[in-house]
Amino acid sequence: MRKTDEGKVRFNIIDFIIIVVVIGCIAGVVIRFNVVDKLVLDTKRDEVKISFAVAGISPQIANSINDGDEFYVVGSEELLGTLLSHSLSNAHTVVSNENGYPVESYDETLRDVRGVFAAAGVSGEDGFLLGGTLFLAPGKTLSVESRNVRISLIIREISSD
Repeated sequence: MRKTDEGKVRFNIIDFIIIVVVIGCIAGVVIRFNVVDKLVLDTKRDEVKISFAVAGISPQIANSINDGDEFYVVGSEELLGTLLSHSLSNAHTVVSNENGYPVESYDETLRDVRGVFAAAGVSGEDGFLLGGTLFLAPGKTLSVESRNVRISLIIREISSD
C-alpha cells in the first residue's frame, strides 16, 4: 500500500494477491472440515464381518485372544470391531523334504488363529473404509490390540452378511 500526496491509500497488485491468498486459505480450511464431516458423518454406515488370519504366534498370545473383546488399530486407535468368534490350530508350515520338494507340516509349538470381527464403516467398490477413514481390503495386514493382546493379522474377507 502506498499513500498518495493527498493521504489516500492506494492498493497495488501485491496487496491484492495477499488478500486473495488469505481469503483462499480461510475458505479452504472451512471447506476441508465441512466437506469431510458431511461425507463421513452423513454416509450410511454398513455393518460388516471381517475374516482374518494370524500365523505362527505363541500359545500364550493365542490364548489371550477372547471372543467379545474389542480390537483397535494400532497407531490410529480406530475401533476395528468386536471379535465374534475365533479358532486356534497348530501353525501350518511348508518345509522341504530330503528331495527338495515342499511338504506341508504343522508346528505344535506355535498357533494359527482364524476369526471374524463385527465392524462398521463405509463400503465402496474398491474396499471398505473403517470408520469412514481407514481403508481395508482382503490381503491387508494390520496391527491391532485389545485389552489383553497386540497382534498382526491379515484380512481374508470383508462381507456384509
